[in-house]
Amino acid sequence: MDQTAPAFPGSRGLSDWPFVGATNYYVAMVIDLTAALAFLGLGIRRFVGLPIVAGGVVLLGFLSFGLLEYAVHRWVLHGPPSVARRGHRNHHAQPTALVATPFFVAAIASIAIWQLLRLLCPAGAAALFVFGLYAGYNHFALFHHWVHHHHSDVSRVSHWRRLDRLHHLHHQRQSVNFGVSTTIWDGVFGTFQPVPGSRDRRARADTSMPQRERERGDEKR
Repeated sequence: MDQTAPAFPGSRGLSDWPFVGATNYYVAMVIDLTAALAFLGLGIRRFVGLPIVAGGVVLLGFLSFGLLEYAVHRWVLHGPPSVARRGHRNHHAQPTALVATPFFVAAIASIAIWQLLRLLCPAGAAALFVFGLYAGYNHFALFHHWVHHHHSDVSRVSHWRRLDRLHHLHHQRQSVNFGVSTTIWDGVFGTFQPVPGSRDRRARADTSMPQRERERGDEKR
């Protein structure tokens, strides 16, 4: 399905406004960083157990965000028609525009997740997990901002440069590379698309080459 977005200028519909504008964009950053620290403080105050266990809970939350990022990006932002999908189409239409999730969404979602987790585990552990999840979200949000607004800085680090190229390929072909901060889940769900000429593409070509051809190549060497 062709998901090419309409031109961004002139988008003034009711379903667009929560995503657009510098105020929402930067207020969301501040709120999300503050909310993450609030969950960290809550977790430290209420967690009962070994520090290494607390660190493990935070790490689990951070790593779990990669799957959440992939799922939301693929099945919500590129999913059925919705306010979220329309706002995301504006981002694809003009990647440098200040388009972001409404500033209150991530904070409310994190509180809801914490309340649900409290039914399964102590409140302190739930808060630390949500802090890790929120830290993963903030890492994604800041990296995504840098990709589109400070491209030269991102290109200085090889790992970031690779993610940057893969994300720009997603902007060209919107059915692949839904992960922004990690490519793990694209690999799991079969939506990973390497950049032409990259090591990823050469590695994929090599692993898909029939064994006989690889052996012939080795003999020639």
